[in-house]
Amino acid sequence: MSRPSIRHALVALALAGVAVSVPLGQSGATADSPHRDTVQLIRVNAPTKADKVRLSRLGLDLAEAATRTTVDVVTHRPADQWVLRSAGFTWTVLDADMVASDRARVADQAYAAKRVVSPLPSAHASGRRVSSPSSSRTTC
Repeated sequence: MSRPSIRHALVALALAGVAVSVPLGQSGATADSPHRDTVQLIRVNAPTKADKVRLSRLGLDLAEAATRTTVDVVTHRPADQWVLRSAGFTWTVLDADMVASDRARVADQAYAAKRVVSPLPSAHASGRRVSSPSSSRTTC
């Protein structure tokens, strides 16, 4: 075997190992395990056009947001971040658990829908009252 053939065979074996150890759509961990599949929103550093093209060819879930130097990506399982790391990309996490964030947002909306009037003074129907000393001010 020539050197490129060996390299291709090793890459294929490595990818096959990932496919076997992390089956698509499944997780061997329990729901309360710290190693469960967590959907995350990450901002990947891709400063050049070539980096963006390379990133787009990795088969990941690219979000619709990008800047001149970054691309947002939704990762669904640890293997997604392994692919990024193997390709030499770095990133920052924007939302560590999108499912939990969505649940919190739904709970906030449900609470807001139940509240008719806020207990805060700004919710008074009479509005804000201005004291008499401020009404005696003159403007130039």
